[in-house]
Amino acid sequence: MDVYLTKQAQKWAKSNGVTNTALKDAAAEVAAGQNDGDQGAGVYKKRIAAKKGKGKSGGSRTLLAWNHGDRVVYMFGYDKSEMGVVPKKALKAFKDAAKVWKAQTDEEMKKAVEAGHVKKI
Repeated sequence: MDVYLTKQAQKWAKSNGVTNTALKDAAAEVAAGQNDGDQGAGVYKKRIAAKKGKGKSGGSRTLLAWNHGDRVVYMFGYDKSEMGVVPKKALKAFKDAAKVWKAQTDEEMKKAVEAGHVKKI
């Protein structure tokens, strides 16, 4: 499975000590049906343990786009203490973004990586 991070997700992962392995493992869990909430339009919430000593339940959350196939794009990461629930207006924006990420061809994703819009891990 191809796993990508947007710039915001890259910044969040780095500042929270979230490893590429943890992100890949979480993406595989989502593909296996283990997510923390289907938000609709291909957007899923997934808990990820951060290196800061917090477990999954008390730690970080991500919103990711999954094309129900071979691609996951982490769009947003946040700490549970920063935001309990994603505001509806923001969630709509993530759903719109997910539609775009899910529709990209492999060639378009390659160009997005080259342009620095996303990072492939």
